[in-house]
Amino acid sequence: MTHADVILRSADEKEFRAHKDILSVASPVFSNMFTFPQPPSPEPSSLPVVYMCETGNVLDEFLRCIYPVPRPVVKDFEMLEALVSAAKKYETEVITKLVGSWLIAPEILKEDPLRVYAIARTSKDLRDQARVAAKCTTYDMVAGSSPDNLVYLTTVALRDLFGYLVLRDKEAKRIIGEPSLSMPRDSRCDCSTETKTRFKEEIGQAILDALLSDPPLSVERAIGLSYKQLMKVSPCYYHCVLGAQGEAYAKELMGKLMEISDDLLPYY
Repeated sequence: MTHADVILRSADEKEFRAHKDILSVASPVFSNMFTFPQPPSPEPSSLPVVYMCETGNVLDEFLRCIYPVPRPVVKDFEMLEALVSAAKKYETEVITKLVGSWLIAPEILKEDPLRVYAIARTSKDLRDQARVAAKCTTYDMVAGSSPDNLVYLTTVALRDLFGYLVLRDKEAKRIIGEPSLSMPRDSRCDCSTETKTRFKEEIGQAILDALLSDPPLSVERAIGLSYKQLMKVSPCYYHCVLGAQGEAYAKELMGKLMEISDDLLPYY
């Protein structure tokens, strides 16, 4: 860029011709930096150089995030972590918001919610993303992780996550048996009381298994699970009144489970 007025030199000696105005708008740290007299350049005709601690790859992504150009969607966890660190260092709110949106993208959360949680916990501005990631994590996922995966988590973050997961699983198991399932009589349904009881138990167990093994669990998914259980227990599946009752039960159950999940999440 021939109209650049500053050079950012990365830790690995890569140079980026940039603009003080754009850097200053994006970052109060840069804005303050440029108010001080700049040291003379070794060559009179060269631009002032700012030496950066970040590598060239990180600095490249950093600049793409703050410049008015098509923004990349970063999916690499190492880069996401580096961008969060740089955003904190240079107080670039726009990068924090971008990374926050990337972290809770379904494909990122599905790939490694524990790593998403670890990255989000490094910034107070990403507390909502940390809470979303915690909901997608299971106790077994954390307990079965290798030391290499847990090294990204601080002791406090790991303590908070374990505490939440233990309480969530305990409360979920308690709540599963609480809601009542009303079964009005219907001339089209010949299901016995035993069938109705078994149906309720099957729905509760299916929802609990899904919550403990593959969260997050949506209301729509829970309703789908209830109809799968109906196919197993009812001889008159296609017109059985239990279908509507099972759907109502799944909604009621999920409402309570989501409430306790939100209540138990710590506010980081």
